[in-house]
Amino acid sequence: RQIADEVMIELTSGEEQMLAKSRTADREAVDAFLKGYVYLEDLHPDALYKALDFLNQAVEKDPEWGPPYAGLTLIWGALAQMSAVTPEVAGPHIFTNLSKAMELDPNLPETYFVKAGMAVWQEWNWEKGEQAFLKGIAANPNDEMARIYYAHLLMILNRPNEAYLQGQLAVKLDPKNALIQALFAPVVCEVHGWEAGYNQVQKALELDPTNFFANNFLDQFAISTGNYDHAMEGIMTFLPFRDEIIEEIRGIYTKEGMYEAYDAILAQLELHSLVGPGDIAMRFALVNRHDKALEYIESAYKYHDPNLPYLTTKIYCTEPLFSNPRFIAVVEKMGLTIPDE
Repeated sequence: RQIADEVMIELTSGEEQMLAKSRTADREAVDAFLKGYVYLEDLHPDALYKALDFLNQAVEKDPEWGPPYAGLTLIWGALAQMSAVTPEVAGPHIFTNLSKAMELDPNLPETYFVKAGMAVWQEWNWEKGEQAFLKGIAANPNDEMARIYYAHLLMILNRPNEAYLQGQLAVKLDPKNALIQALFAPVVCEVHGWEAGYNQVQKALELDPTNFFANNFLDQFAISTGNYDHAMEGIMTFLPFRDEIIEEIRGIYTKEGMYEAYDAILAQLELHSLVGPGDIAMRFALVNRHDKALEYIESAYKYHDPNLPYLTTKIYCTEPLFSNPRFIAVVEKMGLTIPDE
């Protein structure tokens, strides 16, 4: 408003309306908010808890400012997604903070993005999620996170070409963001296959070799393309094994090979419940253990695992189950469809 007055430009009615709603946030709240989002983009549980602490500080400093509540919603959703907490624990935090964010600033673009994410990965409400994504992108077409996660929804809904377009736009908007590059990998895989997806994961790791989310994806893509040494690197970075377990698995890999080592990995995951049932299902499917994969898919459905929406995508490696009646029953209950090809 001050600049408009100084250069003698008349504000439009829309600009006047926007300024009437705007407010000045506490500077310390803004600093804490920005620091929280830096940690949020790693997605390692330790980083997410640091992000949670900063966002709580922002709320404490300025409890009437909407964006930190939207951020807290994302963090609790991410903690559930990465199996750091159960959906039952995350759920109340997610919807309390989302309600507060919408109460304080219902037209904030980030609020639409958060609402979309919760609709898709927490509620499994695909139509509600898509409508919120579209509203958020209309409010801020340059929101790269909204676009890349919308790409994931489109991939889940078997609309791969639309997903690829949204993913390309996200990467163009923030090409140096390792998380964006990693999130684009399954979309690339859906359209162009495992080798292209593996190359895309490599781009993310070139930007940040320690990025938790990129390493999370690495073993799927590396195993599917025969790059077993690289797969072991990703597994040891992503999975929270004790040092002696890591050395034992490395020894099995050296002496017996990738699939024998992966059997040992799966045994540890089952024994200690280190990841959610949806993640374990995907890993059994990855190494063609389809009976065990199906068992965990059914468990993940009962658990309402936020990773299960990817059930019919390539990264879940479930194509051999597409004609299985038990698999079809879960797909239908979720309101998903099995790809034609």
